[in-house]
Amino acid sequence: MHDADLPQASVANARYAASGTIPYEASTAEEMTSFAVGLTITEPGLGPINRWYPEGEMTGPDVIQ
Repeated sequence: MHDADLPQASVANARYAASGTIPYEASTAEEMTSFAVGLTITEPGLGPINRWYPEGEMTGPDVIQ
């Protein structure tokens, strides 16, 4: 499941939007993948931002970004 599809992400986005700040729209996995049409996505591919470590390992749980 993609972060934008998680119920807690939807609630957080709604609260953020209601605060009167600059709107934030979460993208679905399909939308994010469409940005790379024509490109080769190499390993590890698209995923949670906290899993990207050029030198080292991921520590801790995934975060909703």
